[in-house]
Amino acid sequence: MAIKYGISDRRSGKVGDLVFSITSNGNVVKERVIKVNDAKSIGQVEQRSKLANGVKALKNIRPKFLKCCFEDRKKGSSFSNSFIQENILGKHVFPFFKKYTDDPNIMGIGNFTLSKGSLNPIPVSTFMLNNINYYGIKLKDDTPADANATVGNVSTALTELYPTVFKAGYYVNSIGVYNTGVSYKADDEDPIQLANVYNVKTTYANFIIKNNDATKVKDKGFFVMKDKDNHVYLTLAVDKKTFNVNSAAIKTQNVLGYCGFLVATKNGSKVIVSTANANITDGLQSLITHIEQHPVQTADGWLSTVMKVLIVLSYGVKKTIEIIRDWPI
Repeated sequence: MAIKYGISDRRSGKVGDLVFSITSNGNVVKERVIKVNDAKSIGQVEQRSKLANGVKALKNIRPKFLKCCFEDRKKGSSFSNSFIQENILGKHVFPFFKKYTDDPNIMGIGNFTLSKGSLNPIPVSTFMLNNINYYGIKLKDDTPADANATVGNVSTALTELYPTVFKAGYYVNSIGVYNTGVSYKADDEDPIQLANVYNVKTTYANFIIKNNDATKVKDKGFFVMKDKDNHVYLTLAVDKKTFNVNSAAIKTQNVLGYCGFLVATKNGSKVIVSTANANITDGLQSLITHIEQHPVQTADGWLSTVMKVLIVLSYGVKKTIEIIRDWPI
C-alpha cells in the first residue's frame, strides 16, 4: 500500500508493480519487476538462448546444404550436430532477447562457420560501386561483366588467379541468408526494427568449374560485376531469373544477413570442402557488437552486471528477487 502525503501527491510504498519513495531529490517511482529464480544460472540462460539461435541458423541454412560441409565430424555425429557444436563451442552464436529468439521469422543471430574442411578457403573480398560495399570473389579484369558471362569465363579466371583453390571439376557453392523487414537500430532497449511483414530468405547457387562451359553464370545464380575501379567480381545473385546482387552479399546495409562461398569435391566416396565463414552485413555486425556489450538477456531486456550478482547470489534458492529501474517524477 502507498501512503500519500498532503496535497502534493508525494507517496511512499507500493502500488501494484510500482514502488514510491521520497528522497532528497524528490519523489521517485520505481518499476518493480518480479522474477522467480527457478535454479537456472546465468550461464544456463545464455546457453539456452545460444542453442536456440544455433538451431534457428541450422534451419535457415538447412541441413540439405550442410550435409557435406563438415569433413571431420565424429563417428555417429550428424552434420547438424557438427554445425551446432562448431558454432556454439567456437563462440560464433550469440544470445538475444527471448521474444526474438522464439520468433521463427527472425534469423539465428551469429557470425557462423558454414563449413570446415581441408581444401584451401575461397578468398572473399569487399568491393565498392556507387558507395555500396559488396562481398565477392575477384576475377580477372578482362572477364565479361554482364549477363553474357559464362561458367567457362569465370572458371578460367578463377583457375588462373587462384590455382591452389579452384581446380577443374570442383564445385563452387554459395549461400545467402538474410532477414527481410528486420534491421539494426542503435537502441539499448530494443536494437532491431521490425516492419509489418518480415521473414527469412535463403538462396543457394553453385556450378562446376569447367573452362569450356558455355552456360550463362547468371543461370547458375551468380552475378558478375565491375566495381568503381573497373575490377571484376563474382557474387551471389538474387535468383536465376533476376540479374541483381543478392541482399545477403551487400555489406553496407542495416538489414541482418550473411553470405558464404566454398569449394567442394570428392575424394573417393568422401566429400571434402574448404572452410567458409559467414560474411556478414553491417547491420548484423552492429547487432553482434551490441550484444557483446550487453552480454546477458532475459525476456524483458539486457541484464547489467549488478543484476547478474543478484541472480547468482540467489542461485539454488527458490526466492523472489526484484529488478528495479528508477524514473524521477
